Amino acid sequence: MIKHPFKLALIWAFSVLALVACKKDKDNTPDDKNSNLLVGTWKVVSGATDNNNNGQRDADESQTIPPGMTITLTLNKDGTGSTYESDENDTEVFTWESRNNNQTLVLQYSPSEEYLIKIVTLTQTDLTLEVVDEDDNPRITWYDYKKQ
Repeated sequence: MIKHPFKLALIWAFSVLALVACKKDKDNTPDDKNSNLLVGTWKVVSGATDNNNNGQRDADESQTIPPGMTITLTLNKDGTGSTYESDENDTEVFTWESRNNNQTLVLQYSPSEEYLIKIVTLTQTDLTLEVVDEDDNPRITWYDYKKQ
């Protein structure tokens, strides 16, 4: 027989309240539902530079990656990432996020160095990025990746 039903009910209520009130803290991961498609290591297989400045990717502007050269982009689930270029044996790290329902990839190498990159194509195996170089002579470059 229960001697203190009020005490038992109070303990039960606090237990339920504690379970309901506990939630996972939001971490610093990319929050678009489809950003999981971006997570992984991507290898550049081809690209193109808009040499005639018409804003379009023309067939004669396409280039393939030379044999023996590797360029990769790694996007981790925790919002960190890196790029690697074998010809320079160079790895650079950054933080990343996707915006606008995976239409924009944001890479931040430092507080003052942030790049907004247009996502042209994104599937489970293919990624095409459009990068606008903002030098004195702005130029568009496209990079085609395959997921590794």
